[in-house]
Amino acid sequence: MVDLRKGEHLAVFEELRAQGFVRARVNGKLYELDELPKLDKQKKHSIDVVVDRFKVRDDLQQRLAESFETALKLADGIALVAPMDDEPGEEMIFSARFACPICGHAISELEPKLFSFNN
Repeated sequence: MVDLRKGEHLAVFEELRAQGFVRARVNGKLYELDELPKLDKQKKHSIDVVVDRFKVRDDLQQRLAESFETALKLADGIALVAPMDDEPGEEMIFSARFACPICGHAISELEPKLFSFNN
């Protein structure tokens, strides 16, 4: 949502509340949207919305897919999957675009004409 940008970002939080979200990660720390810290408008901040929280099970595949699609739409094609609370594991970043979600390096869409079938 917000990646190292200065400001209080009050409009971002209001929009998230209006869309029905209840949690966000602000500067790496999880908060309820009703209990957010006051952000210094002169400092850079990162804000990620928590779309859903659950333990992955076979019977939750549809919920996982819907939550993942929601995350991609909210963050312009980028989704972050993080372990809940103190669970072990690493964060994973996914991109729906032909670009690296970390550095932004992009490639054009793959087309058959890009391949030589003579080799």
